[in-house]
Formats: sequence, C-alpha cells, structure tokens
Amino acid sequence: MAIKELTLPQRLILSEILKKYLNRSHPKYPILEKDLAKRWAGYWGEQALANYVKELPQEKYLILHDLQLKLGRHLLPNRHSTNLPNPHPNHRSQKHHWNLVL
Repeated sequence: MAIKELTLPQRLILSEILKKYLNRSHPKYPILEKDLAKRWAGYWGEQALANYVKELPQEKYLILHDLQLKLGRHLLPNRHSTNLPNPHPNHRSQKHHWNLVL
C-alpha cells in the first residue's frame, strides 16, 4: 500500500522556473540545464520503478516515496540530494553517499 505517493521534487520545479527567467547567455545556464536533465532522468526512473512497485501485494508492503533516513548523525541521500554546497550553514556538509535498498 502506498503511504506516501511519488511527487515532482520541489527542487525540480524550482529549477524549471529559474530556467525560464535565467538568460541563456548567463554563465550558469549550461550548469542548470545539465542539472535539470539529471533530475528529470532521475524522476522518470523513479516513475518507471513506481509502476512496478505498485504491482506488489498491497497487504504485504508499505510504499514510502521521498523518504530520507537518518543513520547516526548522517542523513542518507534521497532523490533531492545534490553535490552542490549545503545552503543551510547550520547543518554539516554531507560528504558520504550510501546506496540503500529496503
């Protein structure tokens, strides 16, 4: 049973909006385009996986999309994770990446 459905990531939506307003000649425009391509590919991959996951017996599995788990003091990366600098100076930068299969 899906407890938390898959939604468009807020970062993807905001990046698309930024792309509309950013001049194509801006030096960061190619970086934004590359980042958006990766984010859309990731979202479409998750969408494809979600189609298979929903075929699982609903009485046996609980589906939680967009879940980020904490391991000690570290947050395990989710689809919103990025290699860009942490915009929250009060939080420690994340340097470790884990692959997690539940």
